Amino acid sequence: MQAIKLTPTSYIVLGLLAECGEATPYELKTLSAHSVGNLWSLQHTQLYAEPERLAKAGYLTETQEDGGRRRKLYRLTEAGQAALDAWLASGPTGDLPEIRDITC
Repeated sequence: MQAIKLTPTSYIVLGLLAECGEATPYELKTLSAHSVGNLWSLQHTQLYAEPERLAKAGYLTETQEDGGRRRKLYRLTEAGQAALDAWLASGPTGDLPEIRDITC
């Protein structure tokens, strides 16, 4: 397991996999579009590269289909779940900005 810095994209991938159990990068792209996609701009390439990076670091498992399109399927490991839990427990830091026009 190699030590890596977890990014906001890392936590999105970990969170999506915590919810759905197992997914391909394409399924992660679809899930993010229907959930955090309205709040967070993600490039599709990030959702293809990040799971592989997280798997190499031990946060996800990666299996590949034997036949057909040989899709890669990713699943959260105990280390991945622990990292997600720690991040969620840390809560927001500092004051959150208000996005509104107070002159209206």
